[in-house]
Amino acid sequence: MNTENIIDDTVALNISIKEEVKLKNKQLIRRAAVLAVITSILFIIVMSYSNDMPLKDLLMTGVIGNLIGIPLTSLILALVFAFIPYRGLSWQEKYLRTALLIMIVWNAFYSSAMLLTAAILIYKYSITP
Repeated sequence: MNTENIIDDTVALNISIKEEVKLKNKQLIRRAAVLAVITSILFIIVMSYSNDMPLKDLLMTGVIGNLIGIPLTSLILALVFAFIPYRGLSWQEKYLRTALLIMIVWNAFYSSAMLLTAAILIYKYSITP
């Protein structure tokens, strides 16, 4: 009988769990950076329609909030969530991964909120003469 399982893949078996986590962390860092830039741009666009603040102040608020505030809060939350057991990794290895995942979720939620706000503003300004 000839059975070929995905589990018998020799390429996947040669990579240790720690190396796999490091590779996935690199992908998560790219995703978090892209989401942070998108969120900053969305914040500036949405707030320029709803506020009378100068563009310089909006830019500083967006950069400080999205590039300093969100990573800082995700690092603080990761202190708690990194204690959850995961594949026998050490706390230091889990901490970076947890912080990145929290940052991605936080940025995705914030981007969704900005898109919803932008849709509401477009609807408001398209109906109101």
